Amino acid sequence: MKKPLKMIALVIGIISIAITAGLAQDTPLQEPSKATVVNVSPQPYMVEGPKEPKPVNVTIEEPRKEKEEEPEENKEEKKVVQNTVKENTQDVTEAITTQAAITYTYVENQIYKVYCTVQHITDVQLQPGEEVLYIGGGDTARWIIDQERSGAGENERNHIYIKALKPELKTNLVINTDRHVYHLQLQSGNWYTPIIKWVYPQDERAAFLRKQQEEKKIEEETTGTFTVEAINFKYRIKGRNYSWKPKMVFDDGQKTYIQMPETMSSSEAPALFIKNGKELHLVNYRVKNNYYIVDRIFAQAELRCGKDKVIIINEQLYKGGLQ
Repeated sequence: MKKPLKMIALVIGIISIAITAGLAQDTPLQEPSKATVVNVSPQPYMVEGPKEPKPVNVTIEEPRKEKEEEPEENKEEKKVVQNTVKENTQDVTEAITTQAAITYTYVENQIYKVYCTVQHITDVQLQPGEEVLYIGGGDTARWIIDQERSGAGENERNHIYIKALKPELKTNLVINTDRHVYHLQLQSGNWYTPIIKWVYPQDERAAFLRKQQEEKKIEEETTGTFTVEAINFKYRIKGRNYSWKPKMVFDDGQKTYIQMPETMSSSEAPALFIKNGKELHLVNYRVKNNYYIVDRIFAQAELRCGKDKVIIINEQLYKGGLQ
């Protein structure tokens, strides 16, 4: 039984060897594959420089400051100061114009407006014989202030020249002299006031009083040598009831007498101007017992004290066409 089994195993081995050999013959031998050669050319290495940064618009907003409310007491004080300044500021509309000059009536502690423009000089003319002691401005960088004299002897006069370097500027200027203190409010724009000057009622009144005392003709000028029939009382007085508003006006055909109230002695004395056409001319007068005495008659005149004025009309002459 063992011999047949061995024979079977032998036969199976031979068959396996034969099959393996046949397969080896049927399968052709493959030639070794040829290697593919790839030419790789070295490329230059480009090194880029630093790129310029692109501009970036950045808006930085400042932190908003909360508006502090002004204390009530400051508002009231500010209002009081503003009202006081406004009431005591003389503008060109209230001044007297003579040729190219703007003539203010000098009142102590009042403010006077001066208008300037670029490339033009404003000439501020002081009182003859007045000496300048000090000049000070709020803005000395954008304004040019200069000083010079004109005339000689009694007619010698100081001039203050003012020039703005830019339009739309505002500041103030203070001029101290041996007689007065001038407070100027400067403003630059597209027009200007070429000449600024003043009349001085108080100074003129004092000069007239001295002259009266020297001449000793006060009584004669008051009584005169006229008759009652020659007196003209037909005068109208127009204006508010200021402390210096005249009580009565009359003339004797040669001189005009203006009776002033007694209360004028405790207030500013007004200056007297006679109207000739559209112009006003300052006239001389003497004072005696509350009377202004003028050495002429007129159709219309004005008494001015600062911005305040009273108009006097001679109805006899005014109706005749004189103004």
